[in-house]
Amino acid sequence: MADNETWCPLPWIHLYSDVSGIGPCCRSKRLKLHDFDSYLKSTELATLKEDMVAGRKNEICKFCHDYGDGMESSVRAQMIEYNKHLITQDALVNKIMITEARFSSVCNFKCRICSERYSTAIAKEA
Repeated sequence: MADNETWCPLPWIHLYSDVSGIGPCCRSKRLKLHDFDSYLKSTELATLKEDMVAGRKNEICKFCHDYGDGMESSVRAQMIEYNKHLITQDALVNKIMITEARFSSVCNFKCRICSERYSTAIAKEA
């Protein structure tokens, strides 16, 4: 696992899918793919992982780069902390352990890492 300000565990252990495509998380740019196998074998995902390990920024993760590189409150830092129990060398070999599939914004959960864009329960409170 890399120790730099661009590395995040999600491309290795997490998969997010919604009507726009598939990506490593809900904040990332999605690839216009709609099957998991194509995503996992995509050159874009391989390049993202290589960039993260090398400490280079990648456009797929633009949200986190724009939000605040290296800051404790950044989404990337939160994901490292939130998923630390899953981060091992074995997990970083394309072993997806968490998947999210969003078919719409109708959701009755209020996850701390979510927003009103993805949760009607949070939207009601906002």
